[in-house]
Order: sequence, then structure tokens, then C-alpha cells
Amino acid sequence: MFNPKKRIKGIFLLILFFTTLSLILLIYRNKSVKECFIKKKSFSMDEKYINFMSKKPILIIFFSVDCRICYHPIVNANQLYDKIIHKMEIFGVTRDGMESIKFFKKRHLIKFPLIYDKLGKYHKKFNVKVVPYRVLIKENRIIYKDDSYKDFSERDKEFNEALRTIL
Repeated sequence: MFNPKKRIKGIFLLILFFTTLSLILLIYRNKSVKECFIKKKSFSMDEKYINFMSKKPILIIFFSVDCRICYHPIVNANQLYDKIIHKMEIFGVTRDGMESIKFFKKRHLIKFPLIYDKLGKYHKKFNVKVVPYRVLIKENRIIYKDDSYKDFSERDKEFNEALRTIL
């Protein structure tokens, strides 16, 4: 027979389930940079991963080893590396193959870690459409990210201003 108590209990459980699901989706949509990367590891040839919990500012440079324009921000960051190693962390992120990355790092004597973003996880999270693309993060907030519609010299000027404010 029909049991009203069981029906009310079933309706209550359904409401509870959908409320919980809605809260989870709401939290997921309003996530911070740190929360975007619950899994903080990505494949890295340097066995170093981007730690978004770091107290230091983080500079991420998206690049391609085949892109001549990409050399400029990579080489500049490499020159700055010894001066700012204790003040900030620098990472290069690319979707190029491991052999290409190893050759690039060796040829240009890159001192900071290069991350192989095989699945495009970082590219998707930061909405990277073109390279070179730089993101500057401080205290889990994006301080600067390149506007790919601007001329590279304009982007470079804005980036240097943002870099000066955090160092």
C-alpha cells in the first residue's frame, strides 16, 4: 500500500540531494585561482610544479618553442631570474613536446622550470589563446595578464609596471 511517511522521506532526500548539488556547483563557479588547481601537479620536465599556495608572487609565461616572438619574455625572465629568485617564482608553460622543451632549455640556458602542459590544463584555466602570454599572480589573485589584442610593446610596458608594483 501507499505509505505517506516514505513518500515524504523520499521527497526530502531528493530536495537535500539537489540542494547539495546546487551548492557544489555554486562554489565551483566562484573559485579562486588556487581552487582552480585542486590537483597542483602537472607533468614537468623539471619535476617542479606551480604551487598556487606560495607566498611569493608567481610569473607564468606561456610560450611555444617554435615562436620567435616568445623568446623575448622567456629570455627577459631568464635574465631576471638570478635577481628575483628569492622574491618570486617563474614558470614557463608550453604544449610542445618534451624533446623540444629539453632542447629549448639547453640551447637558451633557461634557469627556471618549464612545464609540459600536454592536456592544456593551464592554458584552459587562464584562457590562453595566443602565445606569448604572461600571467602574474600575487596572494592567489591575478595581478596582470596579457591582453592578446594589444601590441606586444604595449603589453610589455604594462607588464613591467605590474612587475614593479609587486617587487
